[in-house]
Amino acid sequence: MGIPRREFLRQLTAATTVAFVPSALLQLFGSPSQSPRVPCRRFLIRLSEYPALQAIEGSVKISVPNPDGSIYLRLIVTRIAADSFAAVDDICTHAGCLVGTYRKDLRALPCPCHGALFRPTGEVISGPASRPLQRFPTFYTPGSDVLEVELPAPSSLPYFPSVSLAVLSNPATDWLEILVTAPAPGPLRFRIFTLQGHQVLEWQQELPKDQPLRIRYPLTHFAPGSYWLQVSIPGQGSSVQRFIILR
Repeated sequence: MGIPRREFLRQLTAATTVAFVPSALLQLFGSPSQSPRVPCRRFLIRLSEYPALQAIEGSVKISVPNPDGSIYLRLIVTRIAADSFAAVDDICTHAGCLVGTYRKDLRALPCPCHGALFRPTGEVISGPASRPLQRFPTFYTPGSDVLEVELPAPSSLPYFPSVSLAVLSNPATDWLEILVTAPAPGPLRFRIFTLQGHQVLEWQQELPKDQPLRIRYPLTHFAPGSYWLQVSIPGQGSSVQRFIILR
């Protein structure tokens, strides 16, 4: 069961921190029938650093880094009015290709692989994509040089190093390669969530004595996009990794 819409929106609007600072302490995942609470953070963009965003219909792609320097996600930011901006993920919902920035001749964000077109706010204009791009809330004070984009905060997800988790195929296509080790054998609980925190899959598997455990999980029924993988062992902790599915 997903987070009720009112509660989810309340959590989204509650964050008031600056870029790269989690807006909440660690949140534990709920029961198997519940989605986790999604901590958020504000990612700050200085408009003066992006000349294209000085004009309406100006559009840029901005990489959002993790604390270790790796890329967390890429935003397509478009100025849709004098005091209004849109920010969307650049992963096409059809086959996982990377969508381009706004083109005035097409009046759309184009996907170069199969020709899908999206509005700057993420809605589908023409297929083959059938689902919108993931959109993130933006906050802008007229006349300011700072645009804020609210994102799920990976550093606020539960992480306990006693359980070691590695996603070996990232980005993934048809299979998810997973490597797990822990201080002692036990029942492993695997859970996959969308970027917004909705659980889409859960299964259990025994961690053998002769660790580590390496498995390949099929992804043929998953839509392209970004997901969280959580692996936990009762009493030993859990670990979370973000992965991307491309087609």
